Amino acid sequence: MNFKVIWEDDIMTTFFKGTILSFNSLEGSVNFRNPYIAAGTSIVKWQSNITYNQSRTSLQLPLLKKGTVYELRSDLSLTPSNTLLIKLSFYDRSGKRVGLIAFESDGGVFIYPKDAYFYDIELINVGVESLIFKSLTLSEYQGDGENRSSER
Repeated sequence: MNFKVIWEDDIMTTFFKGTILSFNSLEGSVNFRNPYIAAGTSIVKWQSNITYNQSRTSLQLPLLKKGTVYELRSDLSLTPSNTLLIKLSFYDRSGKRVGLIAFESDGGVFIYPKDAYFYDIELINVGVESLIFKSLTLSEYQGDGENRSSER
């Protein structure tokens, strides 16, 4: 599995005062700029349990297999560098959070929890002024087992 997570304009649910946001279809990128956004704020969020009837969007995230090791990689650039976290939250059938992982902006490796039913991915501001986002890539991990994170 090799799933590209893209930022489409129809998943925008939050708008921030002072934000300049542009979607560049030729380059397949999103340009986000807001030097005043508070640290800890979620910039964008993708969910795995969204139905078309709920949000009128296409599939945002793939279904994952319980207990499987995955790798999440990003294709983005930041100003200043290292000012963005990628947060994965895992939920059980009732919606209770059963795991949480935060990676630096380049991504990382994780195990999908055995008790998770759905999950979401968020880009969290920790001082970003501008962001050029192309995609996140989610795939089954093919490495040697090192640098693996487990749910927290």
